[in-house]
Amino acid sequence: MNAVSSDDLNGKDWNVKTEREVRRIMAEAINGKDHDIIASKMKSSLNRDVSKGMLYGFVRSASKGRVVRFPLAWAPAFCAATGNYELLRWFLREALHGFPAFKNSVTESRNALRHTLIELEKLTQEDK
Repeated sequence: MNAVSSDDLNGKDWNVKTEREVRRIMAEAINGKDHDIIASKMKSSLNRDVSKGMLYGFVRSASKGRVVRFPLAWAPAFCAATGNYELLRWFLREALHGFPAFKNSVTESRNALRHTLIELEKLTQEDK
């Protein structure tokens, strides 16, 4: 796994690296699975239209002038629909290790995120 370092957070390439990693994780999560079923499960969870084409857009490499970004708020539904929680794990790890919004947060916030990551690991183990 290619975590984004705190040095990368200050550079102009951070967004590109982050988007590339999100796309990679999502592509691995849907690989070999029925994309119609994933989209249907997400649609039920989110109460919003989600299509197989949207999933393809989220994982496809960005092309000049066309970037489709995955809404972070959809991550729990995506993970539940795929049975793969790596996307949420990755976001939590990044939050704990240097996202600017969390860099100066209080200890309680870090502990809450760690607790969430532990609970997520438990849920993942229960799903297996």
